[in-house]
Parts: sequence; structure tokens; C-alpha cells
Amino acid sequence: MNDNPYKQKVSKTVGWLLFAIGIIAAVQVLMTQNGAGADSARTIGQVVGPVLISLVGLYFAGVFTKAR
Repeated sequence: MNDNPYKQKVSKTVGWLLFAIGIIAAVQVLMTQNGAGADSARTIGQVVGPVLISLVGLYFAGVFTKAR
């Protein structure tokens, strides 16, 4: 990844923070939906953003090493 160990620590920390923020946001979206009256397409559309943010966080944390 990087030769500098400080940059590696910062990258991993930022990655795990992005992952946590993305998961919290996705759970918040799912919890605030109106139960049986919620439109599934709208729910999926609102959850896609936080899930993508959490995947980018996992990439920065080093979980996905060969992502291209």
C-alpha cells in the first residue's frame, strides 16, 4: 500500500470510520421507513449510498486488497 507507516494507520482508521458511518446510515434509513407502507424501490435507493460508502471504507481499511 504505502511505504509510510503513519499513512497506513491513517488510511486504515479513515477506512474503518467510513465503514462504521456507512453502516450506521444504512441502519438509520432502514429503521426510519414506515413499515408495511414503505416502497421497496425507494428503500433500496436510499440504502445504496451508505452501502457504497461502507464498501469504500473497507477498501481503505485494507479488507479488499485486489479491487480494480
